[in-house]
Parts: sequence; C-alpha cells; structure tokens
Amino acid sequence: MTKDAQTPGGAAELPADVRGAILRTAAEVLGSLEPAEVPVALRQVHRFAPRRRATAGALPLWTTLTLDDGFRGRVARVWSQARPGLADRIVGAHDDSADAEAVIESAAGSAAEVAVGAWLLRPEGWEGLMAAASRTLAEQGAREGGDALRTLDAARERADRAEADAAQLAARLGVALVEAEEARGDAATLRREQRRLRSDADRADSLRDELALPPVGMGPADLVAPVGESGPLPQRTSRGRSATDPALLDDLLALPHAHLVVDGYNVSKSAYGELSLADQRQRLVGALANIAGRTGVEITCCFDGQEGPRRTGGYARGVRVLFSVGEIADDLIRRLVRAEPPGRVVIVVTSDQQVVSDVQAGGAWAVPAETLLARLSRL
Repeated sequence: MTKDAQTPGGAAELPADVRGAILRTAAEVLGSLEPAEVPVALRQVHRFAPRRRATAGALPLWTTLTLDDGFRGRVARVWSQARPGLADRIVGAHDDSADAEAVIESAAGSAAEVAVGAWLLRPEGWEGLMAAASRTLAEQGAREGGDALRTLDAARERADRAEADAAQLAARLGVALVEAEEARGDAATLRREQRRLRSDADRADSLRDELALPPVGMGPADLVAPVGESGPLPQRTSRGRSATDPALLDDLLALPHAHLVVDGYNVSKSAYGELSLADQRQRLVGALANIAGRTGVEITCCFDGQEGPRRTGGYARGVRVLFSVGEIADDLIRRLVRAEPPGRVVIVVTSDQQVVSDVQAGGAWAVPAETLLARLSRL
C-alpha cells in the first residue's frame, strides 16, 4: 500500500464525491495550461476532450496530484481563487474538532467542499480537518436509509450534477482570475518599457538641441523653386531611390526613433476596398503590427471618426490607433507631424497629394500607399 493510501486523505480513504471533485478541478486546470507547462505524466491526458479528462484520465491525474507538489499547488491556487473565504478559514483552522466543525458550518455544511480544500491546501493540521469532514460525510450517509434513501438518491444525483457544474464554473473562474493577475503584471511591464523608451527619446532630442544639429530633411531654401519653374516639387529620395521604392521605406524605418504615421483608410481602401471598413481596419492594423514587431518602430494609424463623443483609441499589438474627432484624419495627421520635435524622422504614408505637400513642408517624409503595400507583401 502506498504512503498516500495509508495517510488521512489518501486515495483509499477519500469519499468518492470528494475525490471526484478534486479530479474535476484538476482536469479544468490542466486544460488551461500551455503545452510546455503540462507535467510529463499528463501530456496524453491534456490531449483528451475536456469532458473525458476527469474520468478517462483519473488515474494519471490522481497520481500526479499525489506526487507532484507543484501541480497540486497550482490546482489549490485555482480552487482558492474561486473560494477565498473558505480557503482562508481552512488555512487558519487548527487540528481540533471545534475548529473543524466551525469551518464545515461556514461552508454551509458542505463537508465535501471542506475536505477538497483541506486535501489540496494541506495547511498545518489538515489531516484532522480531513478526518472531521469525513466523519461528517459518514454521519450524513448513515442518516439516510430505507425509503428515504431511495427518495434522496434521485435528488443527490441532481445535486451531484449541479455540484459538478458549479465546480467546473468555479475552476474556470479561478483560472480567469489567475490569468487576469498575470495580465496586470504584463501591463505594468509594458508601461515601464514605454516610460523607458520615452525617456530615451527625450534624451536624444536634448542631445540634438545641445549639439545644435540641423533638422533631418530639407531646409526652407530647398523648397523654393527657381523663377519660371512650375509643377510640384519632386519627392525626396534615399540613395537615389524613388518614393515608390519599398527599399526607401526600409531605409527610413531603420533610422533611430523613426515614427511611421499611416493614413488608414487611404491605404486600406486601395488594398482591401472590397471589405467592410471594420475589416479593412483590422486587416491593415494586423499587417502594421508585423512591421512593428520586426523593426521596433513607433507606428500610428489614423482613421476618420464620426461627429460626437470621442471614439476609443489605444494600442493594437504595438500599433497606436487614433480616430479623428471633429476633424478629418488628414488634419489629425498634420497635427501629429507638427507635434514632433525638429529633427525626428517622421514618415507619413498617404497618396493624398495635399497631405503629402503639407507634411513635407513640416519636415516629414511622405511615401505613397503603394510603397507601404509593396513592403507589406514581403512579410
């Protein structure tokens, strides 16, 4: 006989409903794990359909719960997240009958729930709490007999099903709470990284001002055409490349602290015009996120909004998404260019020639939508 079967709360001494509740919670937690987090002994069970894990995988699940304290601790954490009050009372109970009875009473008489918590959490004196819960369960069983037992059997079956559903929901709640806690930690890390990048940019701008470096791009004299010359100014090039060459965009994105500003619908309508506006936005922002992930460049995508309350903006996988409010997206792009400090590399993607003229006058680079689309086609 194994040590687990000989000790209080071992597999041989646990009531069937207590053991079943523990297995259901463990199966729910197992289903939430990433493949790399799954214990070796449970990798096959992890591939089972969710409803079969607690039954077909009962033996390996129970063995891992018994031998792997890390996995049992994770299950205990999810169980506690869903029942914080009962978990605190179980951990605070002492190994005496009075405390045990008080804990069982606080659980609305659910000795099985107390037994599950004691077995998973295993605080000091948990064996006594398990023994008291088991006695209570035995006494409850002894009081049921004869015709009353047959009458209650059907009710117990319904209650078991409801308890199984409740345990499943509680386990899911615990998993969701744990994931929410991890997401808050990730968000805090991203905020710290954002502050660091902003600080680096501020220091770089201060250094440029201190050294009196000229702005990147044309000076005012470059924009004055000779008398008698007509027609629009040619767009600036890099290493002899034209504005329609995707390699020019690669060169600009490789410059330090570059900021890519995209005229959203101007680009999406030329590439995905057959889609709805919502699908166009999703398609374009997803493609821009690939560039952000590969280059680390700051990207802002502007879309026309509607009159009325401010629309929600924010970040989507590294892409800042802005909706114009009380103005068109073209004016929002012009304001973004004017807000940048002198000397910063700002690349505006648009095929609107009026916007091109205005942002170039403000010191920004301008490339047509077809250049960005050609660059995205290579991802």
